[in-house]
Amino acid sequence: MSLRLTPELNERLEKCAERTKQKKHSLAQEAIEAVVDAIERNGYRLAIPIEFEVTHLVIGREGEKAGETVEEANEQDQLVRDANAFRAQKAKHRQSPQAALIEDALVAKKKNVA
Repeated sequence: MSLRLTPELNERLEKCAERTKQKKHSLAQEAIEAVVDAIERNGYRLAIPIEFEVTHLVIGREGEKAGETVEEANEQDQLVRDANAFRAQKAKHRQSPQAALIEDALVAKKKNVA
């Protein structure tokens, strides 16, 4: 497979790769995998815009970005968790009432088992 990127997107990808210390192809592969996962979770329907959830945040070496304090890293982590919670709540409101009830029951059951 070969991809043609606009110069602007290529520049953004290079910047991301440099800052995350990843290779461009690795970032592109992760992005494609995230899109495929999102489509599969949505019953093989493409919903635009595609929303992603950050499941974990790695900041530089051992959790710290150059010049960033642990407090700043923790604040960033909390911002990501808050954004993900907001997206999940928004997605829950878009689903049918029956699906929401089933999801709530499964969550409650999982908490009782744990």
